[in-house]
Amino acid sequence: MENNEMIFQSILWRQLGIRISSLLRSKIINNEIYILRGYIEKSIKNSSIELRFVVDEIIQQEEKSISEEELERYELIQRKLEIGSKDLETLIRDKMLKDEKVRIANIYGNNAIVQKDFLEGLDVSGQYFEIDDHSCNITSSTAIISKLNEISSKEYDIVALVRGGGDRQNMETFNNIQLSELFIELDKVTITAIGYTVDETLLDKLADKRFHLPHDYGAGLHAIAEKLSHE
Repeated sequence: MENNEMIFQSILWRQLGIRISSLLRSKIINNEIYILRGYIEKSIKNSSIELRFVVDEIIQQEEKSISEEELERYELIQRKLEIGSKDLETLIRDKMLKDEKVRIANIYGNNAIVQKDFLEGLDVSGQYFEIDDHSCNITSSTAIISKLNEISSKEYDIVALVRGGGDRQNMETFNNIQLSELFIELDKVTITAIGYTVDETLLDKLADKRFHLPHDYGAGLHAIAEKLSHE
């Protein structure tokens, strides 16, 4: 085994086992970045290989390049991976087999005009869905949080944030940590259709299903419903 000089962030420790003495551990501050010297230890258990980095020395503490907010975003994505995504097609199939309509709450911005784009995409498959439009200031995370809290107590199957793209600066709303925490706790299938391909936000990453634009969202539901009706 050869000595290695490696940079570890605390958020990566869960992916590679670390063995470090209590004395060295007491010198490490959570969420900081360090250069460590040590070696890789390999063990074989039940035909699987486990790697462990054994720390001999803390070389130096690096200047922090990852913000607290970025760490929080990473942790939210990890939580979503652990929770898992609810399957949109399975939901629609179950409802169609029971001859029940899928109840949808679409959240638009005040004075939005993209509802027609969604409905054009949905086309004749609208018969399988019961759709309620809700509006709020969609550039305000506080307003969206309030609207989601209002909707969460109602018996919707799907909650979607729908926006037609536009000013990238306003997309920062959909990276808000408090909004994202609420979003992944919803017991509905969550959908985003809030921007173009290059504008992937934190909410896009946390949604059960992401569409780029309102028309894509409607067309996506139509494609699923048409496929299932043929089946």
